Amino acid sequence: MSDHRCYFTKATLCCTNSLNISAQQYAIAALGSNPQVIEICRPHDSQWLVFGADKDQESDFYEHEEAILRGEHREWLFNDLLFYKGMLYGLTRELRLVTFELWDSSKPLAYRVLNMLPLHIPHIPYEDADEIASYLVESCGELLMVFRLRLYTDNGYEDEFRTIQLLVFKLDQSNDLLQWVQVQSLGDQMLFLGTNYCLSVSATGTPGFKGNCIYFTDDGWPYFWAGNNSQASCLDNGIFYLDDGRIETFYDPDDSCQIKSQPIWVTPNNIFSID
Repeated sequence: MSDHRCYFTKATLCCTNSLNISAQQYAIAALGSNPQVIEICRPHDSQWLVFGADKDQESDFYEHEEAILRGEHREWLFNDLLFYKGMLYGLTRELRLVTFELWDSSKPLAYRVLNMLPLHIPHIPYEDADEIASYLVESCGELLMVFRLRLYTDNGYEDEFRTIQLLVFKLDQSNDLLQWVQVQSLGDQMLFLGTNYCLSVSATGTPGFKGNCIYFTDDGWPYFWAGNNSQASCLDNGIFYLDDGRIETFYDPDDSCQIKSQPIWVTPNNIFSID
């Protein structure tokens, strides 16, 4: 496994307890420093299953990174992973949606690129964004994709990416040809975004929180690259209001605020009893 990653950016766990499968099973899927590779493990596997465009090639970590920067195999660079209704979904940077069948261990790992209509987003100023990140999240039984548009600025002592807009789409599965449909309102739901974890929670009965909002943290690469020398300050944080597109920052960090590890969302168990 060390051939494919120096760190994990995300690991997600699935249990078949609530699924239509006779025996309870578990699986974990992970993305690491090489976004071309998905690593999967089940309790009875003798080794990790590896899916990737270049998993069999002999090259070191830095060669992988240079290939990524050059845009090679971009169609198989994964932005996010999510277990949804018992299936593992992978979202690539080219917005391919890939599903993996994990539960029949007697067969090789099977995957399928879903047949989808092209994504159409009118009146969105892509030229104003220096980076576009995408996330998968389940909300009220629906599969959502969230676009996060960031703008790059140089404040003189460190590079900054600031979120300028968030867009939400729902996977429409009513026809054989799937498509992403833009969502204008989340109702009382609120989304929490991060590279390592995304979730949807009802704001009803949750003091201090508002529905139809997206809460986000800084999930940039300095947390992974700089190690103990990290100067990351969690600059890109806040709440995005879907009704008017307004962004409210949690706080404005300064030199005294240095965070060594990437922020994560902590969700007490009693929150999920509200839904």
